[in-house]
Amino acid sequence: MKRQYNLLLHPAFLISLFLLLLNDISLKYEFHNAFTGKLSDFCGLLVFGVFWLVIFPNKKKTVLISITILFIWWKSSLSTTFIATWNEIMPFRIARVIDYWDLTALIVLPLAFNIAMQNFDPAIKYKRFFTPLIGCVAVFSFCFTSPPRYAAYYYPPNEIRFYGSFKTHKTEQQILEKLKTKEVAVEKDSIGYYQLKTPYYNNEDYVLRVGDPHSDSVRWVSVSNNKDSVLYVRRKEGPFYIIPHYNLDGEELTNVKISISPNGEKNNTVFVQTFQWNSREEFSNKIKRKYKAHFSALFR
Repeated sequence: MKRQYNLLLHPAFLISLFLLLLNDISLKYEFHNAFTGKLSDFCGLLVFGVFWLVIFPNKKKTVLISITILFIWWKSSLSTTFIATWNEIMPFRIARVIDYWDLTALIVLPLAFNIAMQNFDPAIKYKRFFTPLIGCVAVFSFCFTSPPRYAAYYYPPNEIRFYGSFKTHKTEQQILEKLKTKEVAVEKDSIGYYQLKTPYYNNEDYVLRVGDPHSDSVRWVSVSNNKDSVLYVRRKEGPFYIIPHYNLDGEELTNVKISISPNGEKNNTVFVQTFQWNSREEFSNKIKRKYKAHFSALFR
């Protein structure tokens, strides 16, 4: 069956794509309610479904079943490990909220199938220009939708973002016991504190907005901006462990942050995320390889 790219110009597809982008760029952050949350799911699934049905016209059942399974996996706790792993090792974060009512959005997939079965040929000019343009916008919407907003963090000059990943057959308890036998103190936590970055220009400063921004009562209160800024971001994370002091072949590592993610009944992945060292500039690839070999043997 020939691909009907004209379906990307179908009114239902265009309206859904417009609402998806409008909602994820603006409405969610302006109103942040149940309606805006569900709007993205319904519009996003319709756009996603029609797009891939157009790309694979001979695999319609496979496409719909795959989208259904992927959506259920993403909206359930089954994807939690994947998200945690991604956020530990990738430079940008992803997020989602587990809400099984979101699965009601799957009812739009039959509509997507119905649209894909139509012989749609709009009588408009410049179809060869608009069709690939709309396709690119749709791909952008898949990548952009609901990015988590976060502040720019300040990382101390001696903090090493190590992001080492190590497979192990040990359980979490066995890993902790091994550290204990080596007289390594470990503290469990789930809250991270991140200092805001200092302003880029010297004439900038931190201010707090006090009062309703939509009324005349709003005030701007200056906050001291120095090397020990009082402004921090408090972020709830997945459970992690802090090793206050760790001696690695005579070299002192402090505040080593690790997390443990299960990959099955007898498999785990240990992530060595960050630690403080002598100097970030002196931390070479050779030293990183040495440390990776050490942690690989430690957690094996």
